[in-house]
Amino acid sequence: MDNVPASGKPSGKLPRYFQAERGIVVLDRAICELSPRRKQLMRLRYEDQLKDAEIRQILGCSVAHIHTLLRETKAWLRAQLGFELD
Repeated sequence: MDNVPASGKPSGKLPRYFQAERGIVVLDRAICELSPRRKQLMRLRYEDQLKDAEIRQILGCSVAHIHTLLRETKAWLRAQLGFELD
């Protein structure tokens, strides 16, 4: 068992796979709170792995604006989650 040290007493920490699963659930909840445009941007960048020029064509905004939206969105998500995304 991951959370039981050699002494046989539980450490009080969740096993890593539970921590990872909890992080995914918390991230999903935070993403649900994003505006539709910011959700789409995050999906295009991280799920679809599109380049800036491709995202620019889809969203109809400048690459500079895409970078601004990404920076602001990631900062907001970090604040909600309490951990780094990259």
